[in-house]
Amino acid sequence: MEVITNTIRLVQREDLDELKHLVDASGLFPSRFLHGLIRDYISNPKSRDYWFTMEDEGKLIAMGCVFYEKMTDNTYVLHGLAVHPDHEQKGHGKRMLNHIEDFLREKGARLLLVETTSDFEFDLRKDLYQKLDYHIECHIKNYWKDGIDKVIFKKRLDV
Repeated sequence: MEVITNTIRLVQREDLDELKHLVDASGLFPSRFLHGLIRDYISNPKSRDYWFTMEDEGKLIAMGCVFYEKMTDNTYVLHGLAVHPDHEQKGHGKRMLNHIEDFLREKGARLLLVETTSDFEFDLRKDLYQKLDYHIECHIKNYWKDGIDKVIFKKRLDV
């Protein structure tokens, strides 16, 4: 059995350059959007958005971000979960998502939605989310662009 030596923690301002490289390597989204997406979390101490990273031997190998859905009763949306390609298929995504769920439960979260795409890696993500008791709640055809749908998974965290 492999010994887990990595740690999951909240992202800090000092992580931004390395986080940009992780986002680029994973292809999660164009890293030029990172600054705009993380701005509230970094600059607002009352933000209910949370950014997590997994660190192994001083290097960021995974990240996850969840945003509070305004005007809801404690609903959050996972907008990104990425593992560096050199560290994929080792259970890091599952560990990150479990950590995020536990963190949100402590914050009183009721629902966690996961927004993803129907692109070529969809089956891998679908398997992960379904193994962790997420269910497809919505499938919006041609949302991101023609041929790529938006798929929303849902999990109750308060049960």
